[in-house]
Amino acid sequence: MRDVDRENELMLFGLDNNSYSLKGVRLLCALYLGSMVFAAIFSPIVYSLIQWLNSLVDTRLLSYLSGKSFADYFDRLRWLPIVCGLPWLMKSCGLSGFKKLGLDISSAYRRLFLSGYVGGGFLLGMIILGQFINLNVQFIDNLAISELTELVLLAFVGSFLVAVLEEIVFRGLIFRIFYVALKPMNALLLSALFFSYVHFKFPDALWEQGDQIVHWYSGFYVGFWSLLGIFYEFEFLPFLNLFLLGLALALFYVKTHSLLSSIGFHMGAVFIMLVYKKCFAVDVGHLFWGTGKITDGGFTTCLLGLLVWFLWVGFFSSKTIKCELPQD
Repeated sequence: MRDVDRENELMLFGLDNNSYSLKGVRLLCALYLGSMVFAAIFSPIVYSLIQWLNSLVDTRLLSYLSGKSFADYFDRLRWLPIVCGLPWLMKSCGLSGFKKLGLDISSAYRRLFLSGYVGGGFLLGMIILGQFINLNVQFIDNLAISELTELVLLAFVGSFLVAVLEEIVFRGLIFRIFYVALKPMNALLLSALFFSYVHFKFPDALWEQGDQIVHWYSGFYVGFWSLLGIFYEFEFLPFLNLFLLGLALALFYVKTHSLLSSIGFHMGAVFIMLVYKKCFAVDVGHLFWGTGKITDGGFTTCLLGLLVWFLWVGFFSSKTIKCELPQD
């Protein structure tokens, strides 16, 4: 299939669309591996500190945090240097502000967010409807109204934070880093593959095989298998579905030049998924309809595939809904 010309508005480092550079790839590798080393060093310290504080003070927050697995601590802490390093990374890439990144919240762009949010929620709703019709889905009926309200509020806040952070990092920066280094089609595919890869985290089975005690070196063990865990227990459908989702989100960004469209879609999908997982349980999954994980069903593949096809056809068409990024 033919490729398309690159656009100056999506280039970094002040380069034009005829230039190629691996500078961003080197920056990405340094930040990604640096965040893994940071988490490897500090996750045992933070984990032990939380466990110690929970033994001294009985609070709801500490009880919640102490109940998290050590792998969760590692995964959260590796995001800390990425978030803190965003201003440095943006400056290194030649982005003078969040508007240049694609975060313009004027009224025209807010409509893109709302459209994306409805679209993401609708897609997840279709998947869940398929499970309700074809699987035995049970409501967790011991939830009080206050608990349900809190759950929905936390799901909304959590989906917002996840969508904003991941879209800034994966579409606003990583995709454009590949865009500068490669042809547009290859950048789309590689950024989607990377998005899918990083969602395969440390395999729980490996932790269960050990003594399950956190040592000073446990972070390096988790970090090593976080890098290679995808090969330890590879799951084809979840990988494919996350790849298709990453591809769709990148295509949203390319077509609109705004992160708000991909943030909206991402947030709408994650919000519905979080509420569904907390309120309902799937007794027995199915290869086509999937399980409560949502990402492991063939029906999800079909819907995401149709979405990607629709966006991909538009990618090679002049009829886009592109909005120009602000110029310096």
